[in-house]
Formats: sequence, C-alpha cells, structure tokens
Amino acid sequence: MRCRLAFLMTIVLMFFAACESEYSARCDQNGIAFSTDTLKLDTIFAGDRSILNKLLIYNKSGENIIIEKIRLRGGENSLFNVNINGKAGVENSDIRMRSGDSLYVFVNAFPPENNDAIYTIDDDIDVCIGGNTWTSHLTAYAMNVIHVKGRIEGDVIWKGELPYLLSGVVEIDSAASLTVEAGTQILMADNAQLNVYGSMTTKGENENMVTIRASRLDSFYDDIPSQWQGIKLMAGSGKAELKYTKIAHATRAIEVDSATTLALDKSIICDASMAGIVSYAAKTHIDGSLLYNCGGPLVEIYGGTVDMHHCTLSNNFKWKSRIDSSLKIAGGENLPKIEHIEIANSVIVGNVSNEIHINAEDADSTNFIVSHCYVHLGNKHTLNEDWMKEVEVGSKPLFVDIKKFDFHPSKESPFINKGDAKYAADTTTDFDGNDRQNDDAPDLGAFEYIPQNEEQ
Repeated sequence: MRCRLAFLMTIVLMFFAACESEYSARCDQNGIAFSTDTLKLDTIFAGDRSILNKLLIYNKSGENIIIEKIRLRGGENSLFNVNINGKAGVENSDIRMRSGDSLYVFVNAFPPENNDAIYTIDDDIDVCIGGNTWTSHLTAYAMNVIHVKGRIEGDVIWKGELPYLLSGVVEIDSAASLTVEAGTQILMADNAQLNVYGSMTTKGENENMVTIRASRLDSFYDDIPSQWQGIKLMAGSGKAELKYTKIAHATRAIEVDSATTLALDKSIICDASMAGIVSYAAKTHIDGSLLYNCGGPLVEIYGGTVDMHHCTLSNNFKWKSRIDSSLKIAGGENLPKIEHIEIANSVIVGNVSNEIHINAEDADSTNFIVSHCYVHLGNKHTLNEDWMKEVEVGSKPLFVDIKKFDFHPSKESPFINKGDAKYAADTTTDFDGNDRQNDDAPDLGAFEYIPQNEEQ
C-alpha cells in the first residue's frame, strides 16, 4: 500500500514538474504587446484621485511564459498607482501567462497641488522577461482647481485664474451674492447641483465666456448629458443675471422656481438630458441666446412672465427619441396663470413634427404672443391667429452647418430680414456683436447673417 502511495505521489510530482517546464522565462521582441503604446488619462484635478483606467498586456509569443516583473518605472515616487493581476503596488513579479492570454493592469493617478494651473505627469509601465523589456507610456494632464462645497455666504467674487470645482449640493445663501467674472470656468462634479437662494451674476464676454459644465474634460464627454444636476433658482428668493454664459451637460440646466427671476443674455444652453430652461410661475427674460440638443424642451414655461427675443432653439437630440417640443408652454387649470408671454424674432426648429406645444387655456391676445418667428410644425398644424403673428412655418432652417453646431444663418436662410425692429430695441447687437439695425430689418434668431461667416 505504501509503495503504491509513493508511486502515485511520484507521478503527481512529475506531472507538476512537466507543467512547470511548459512555461518559458524567455520571450522574443514580438511576444508581448499592449492595448496601447500610450495610456492617456482624463484630465485630473490636483489633490483628487482619478478614475481607474485599463491597460491590457497580451502574450503573443505562441507559448506559455513567465513574466519576470511588471513595474512602474517611477517606483515609490510615481504619481500613478497600478493594480497588476489583482495585486496593488509598484511592482509584481513571476507572473505566469498562457499563450494567447491577456493581463489586466488598472491605472489611476493622484497628482499633488502644483504652482502651475495645468501640468503634465508621466511614467512608464515596463514588462521584463529574460533581459527584454516592453514599455507602455502613462500620461495625464493635472489641473489645479478651487474646490467648492456646502454653502456660499456673503458677497463672493469668482475670477478666472483657476477653475472652480463644485461637489455635492452647493447653496448660495439667501443673503449672499455670487459674481462670476469673464473667462471663469465652473466645473460640476458628478451629480453636483447649484441652488441659488440669494443672487448670482455672470459677466461673460463674447470672446471670454463664463463656462459651467461637467468636470469630465476628455473630448469623449463633450456632448454627454446628465453629468450633473443643474442650477436651481429657489422659490421666492433666487435671482440670476447670466451674460455670455455657456451651460452644458446637466439634467435640467436651469430651473426658475415660482417668484424668482432669471435674465439670460447672449448665452448658450446645450446637452441637457431633460430641459434646457424650466420657468415655473417666474419672471424669465431670455435674450439673444442659443439653446440646442436637449432630451426634453429647450424652454419649458408654466405660467408667469416670460420674454424670449432673438433666440435660436434647435433640437436634434441624439441620445434618445425625443417626444417633447422644443418650446412648451402651459398655463391655466391647475397650472400657474399666464401673466405675460412674448416670443419674438426667434427660430424654433428640431426633429419632431411640432416644435411648439401650447396648452394654455388662459392665453389670449392680451397676455400671449408669438410674433415674427420661424417654426418647425407638422402638416396638421394650426396657427392660432389670436396670438401667432407673422409666423413662418418650415422644416429647413438652413444654418451654416448644424453638424458642427454652427447656427449662423446661411445665405439662403429664411431668417434674413424677417424680424420686427421693435423687438430688437433691447437687443441691438447679435450674439457676435454685429449691429442688427444696419440693414432692412433684423434677422431672426441669435445671429445676424454676415456673408463672410460662410466659406466662399
């Protein structure tokens, strides 16, 4: 019996020894490959840890191999962190890979604060076998930011030297005012929200706008909606005057709650998963602005007082099928009463059949007018002559290049010289600063037609 057991153990040991011999400690230069020669991480904020990024190592040698070591070349001083084959650390040794297998390396970075606004961090991952080394480069941009959390109190001014990164729910106190200077960038972390109980003023300029957008700065995220919640002017208190401000990637970009005030001048709202602007029993003035590509209405009005002059609304949202019209107006019954709504010298187009939806039982010619507009409506549309004056219906707005988000009118555009001068009295220049009164009549929308805007 003992002889048999000894014999079986010998067979088992011989088997494992044979298995051991299947793995080679050598590999030619073509035997190892990476999923990328350079792993570029998304822009990282100094003092924050980046998300995990993935790098794959492939065994293309045609045989089983033993990797002597996989290491971060920067060692303990590296600003990167790696997890190699399930083991965290700067180095992992004696890793076995079967022929054709791949190995996951997860990478993130934790850059310290630096005197530079933006700086680059780099390192390399080396794979070493039998005297040969294969390398994939790691690189990332690190950005210094001013972190903002909790409540803003007093009179505060934000300037554009460094971006401001808002996390969680940030509140502007009812006795506080926030002023944002031209060129300032406000970055909203995942699911962040700005609640305005006091007042907020942005002072953007045509060539130096204020930007409020998601904090993911890689180009992949440039048009992805719902990365943060939005700005909410809280009922009975909030007030905002926003000029030359771009707001992107929110769920609802701006909510104007009851008894609050919004003045939006020559600004851009885009890429929200739901609405661009929701005005609920509020006072809202939207002037010379561009709104595009939202999953719900670009402007959603429930009663109150709303003026919208010389705006371009263009909705071709690509992330889901859109049901709501670009402009949605409701009032009466159980909804807030319409005090005054005036939509004029504007363009309202998109890819649903009717881009204006009106459900306002208390609307009449004394409190509601849509005048001198170009509107996309379906074949079964009806124009209510009591409140729709000089409205042109069409489905081909003829922008310069909608795919490149160039919403200037082309030379064949039906917007040219179709506006009413009285509605341009408070908007004498367009979004680009061009004079609206230097030809026969102002053009519809946020932009005047200027021939040199087009390629010859």
